[in-house]
Amino acid sequence: MPSLGLLDGHPLVVDALFGAGLGRPIDGIAGEMIDRVNADGLHVIAVDVPSGLHGDSGEVMGRAPIAECTVTFFRAKPGHYSIEGLRRCGVLRVADIGIDGSVLKAISPQLWLNAPGLWQANFRHDDRGVHKYARGHLTILGGGLATGAARLAALASRRAGAGLVTIATPSAATVAYQAAEPGNLIAEVEKGEDFAHLLADVRRNAILVGPGSGLNERTIKAVSAALATARPVLLDADAITVFAAAPANLFEMIRGPVLMTPHDGEFRRLYPATSLRESQGG
Repeated sequence: MPSLGLLDGHPLVVDALFGAGLGRPIDGIAGEMIDRVNADGLHVIAVDVPSGLHGDSGEVMGRAPIAECTVTFFRAKPGHYSIEGLRRCGVLRVADIGIDGSVLKAISPQLWLNAPGLWQANFRHDDRGVHKYARGHLTILGGGLATGAARLAALASRRAGAGLVTIATPSAATVAYQAAEPGNLIAEVEKGEDFAHLLADVRRNAILVGPGSGLNERTIKAVSAALATARPVLLDADAITVFAAAPANLFEMIRGPVLMTPHDGEFRRLYPATSLRESQGG
């Protein structure tokens, strides 16, 4: 049985107590050892994951050491990039131990790290003569109070390559949007039905609803209008929360490609019986 006396003298700790698939909270002498390591601020090198960090969900199973470096194998795990993983893994090193990359086909991963290597090959590089209308037209439902969210989304969209971006705003907030970035187009949209009329133009081929749009009937009807087009739609923030009382109504309206970007709280409003971490394999 290991003794806590092993930690006297502040040694370098190589943490290989538990692996990525730990299914129970750490307790007993192992838990006391981890607590002492963290309390003394010892230098830690973790093998695969810091013991107690779940490799799939990124959840801490009771406790986990704070490492300066984590050495994992073949591929990083989702847990390495969770909030707790980023807090506890330190510098992440992926070591090649001879596992052939072809095994990924058998594993069939459902999660990917959002980095240029994932999408760069598909990033659009147009000829110099291509005009803005050939690069897509995003339409964003803007709110009357929290105007910054829609403006930030518009700025990010244009930086990512959208040819045109329109923010649909209540008339009371028009000045706030017009005084912002000059690259944004502004359209006055008071009601959800007005948003549907705006989307009748098929050149508006991507739609974003939710950032700062408000928890109101206008947002509900705008989501319905967006989904009815069967064009690519992104639902965020208020567009998710506004359906918390009847999530089935939202799912039944989906006709085309939809991306939802909830944080943990918004996810639980749509799926109260589970959590965002559990949906990722935890």
